[in-house]
Amino acid sequence: MPDTRFIDPSIATWPGEAARLLGGRCDGCAVVTFPAPKGCPACGGGDVSQVELDPVGTVWTYTVQGFPPPAPPYLGPASPDTFRPFAVAYVDLGSVLVEGPVLGDPSSVRIDDPVRVVFPVLGQDQDGNDVVAFAFEPIEEGSHA
Repeated sequence: MPDTRFIDPSIATWPGEAARLLGGRCDGCAVVTFPAPKGCPACGGGDVSQVELDPVGTVWTYTVQGFPPPAPPYLGPASPDTFRPFAVAYVDLGSVLVEGPVLGDPSSVRIDDPVRVVFPVLGQDQDGNDVVAFAFEPIEEGSHA
C-alpha cells in the first residue's frame, strides 16, 4: 500500500497542523540560512542552531517555470501535454529568503504578495508513494494567517 513521505525531513517539522520550515542560525554571527548548513556561510563558524522559520512572508521576487524541469528531482507532470507552468518565488520570511513554488495561477503572483508555507503532495515517487514538499500559498486579503 502506498505511503506518504516528506521530501527531506531535515528541513521541516512536518507532519502537523503547525508544521514549519527549519533553518539554521549561526551562534557566532546570527545569520539565518535555509536549509540549515553544517557551518556558517557568512563567518565560517561551525556552531549553527536549528530554528523554526516564520510560516508567513512576502514574495520578494519570482519567475514562472514555463517548461518541465528535469525529472528527477521534479515529480510533477513532465510531458508537454500535461505540464502546467507554475511560479517559483524567493519569499522573505523575515530572517531569511526561501525559494519555492507558489501554488495557484502563476499569472496572479506579484512582488510583495503575502504568502504562507504549506505542505502539499507534489507528486509520487517511483514506488507510488505520495511525496510531500513545501510550497507557498497566497494569503487572500482579509484571511487569517
